[in-house]
Amino acid sequence: MNLQVIQISLQASLIASQRCLSDCERFAKACLFHIGMGKDETAYTFGLKQARECMAACEAFDYLVEAQDPNLFQACARSVKLFRDCVNICYEFKADVDAVRCAHSCENFATLLEYLAMMGPRELRFPQQELG
Repeated sequence: MNLQVIQISLQASLIASQRCLSDCERFAKACLFHIGMGKDETAYTFGLKQARECMAACEAFDYLVEAQDPNLFQACARSVKLFRDCVNICYEFKADVDAVRCAHSCENFATLLEYLAMMGPRELRFPQQELG
């Protein structure tokens, strides 16, 4: 596997992770607002929980990349379902622009994670030089 392809894939994934984190945080704040207003508390509580899980997964991904942890690629494979679940949940709130943004960011990030996971640990080696 070409080292440059790996570097570009990781950099793109870090950018997608930050975007996903930001959009999930915005959706979580919207959920808190709706819960505070007494609107469909059960649904928004579930949306809030999912958004927070995605935010934690984004932060974990960023940490694993920075640490150049060899378990990153297995973690990518495990995280795809979490982000795809978030997409489905967000589309339940399709009238909410923050939910739609969150869905798009999660789908984009899940696709990149899937790509990284498919590279396989056998081919993937962290480049010795800086990723940034």
